[in-house]
Amino acid sequence: MTAIDTNTLDIEARRARRFARINKADAWFSVFGLSWMTPILKAAAGDNPRAQAGEIWRLLGVPLLAIAIFLTLWASLAPKVQTSLGAVPRPCPSLGAGGRVASGRHPRGRTRSRVL
Repeated sequence: MTAIDTNTLDIEARRARRFARINKADAWFSVFGLSWMTPILKAAAGDNPRAQAGEIWRLLGVPLLAIAIFLTLWASLAPKVQTSLGAVPRPCPSLGAGGRVASGRHPRGRTRSRVL
């Protein structure tokens, strides 16, 4: 008779395999810029949620906060900057112009020719 429960060993082995898969996928997440997915998966798999929340904040929260601060500063300071061509556009008009350029619709109604 053993003093170790075999069911507990199976659960621990499955948990170890799960974390090994998550760590292996982390290399691919990093390549594609999705490294913030690893702490979310680890927290869902049962790792320490407090430690994973700190990692999520560091990998996802801080960059999103920095982007929000940048866009806020751009929107508030752009009209105050005057150049020889006029005021610097705000983020929304710039996004719209970028969308028109990406879709091939230029301001004068011409469409971009396709290069084969």
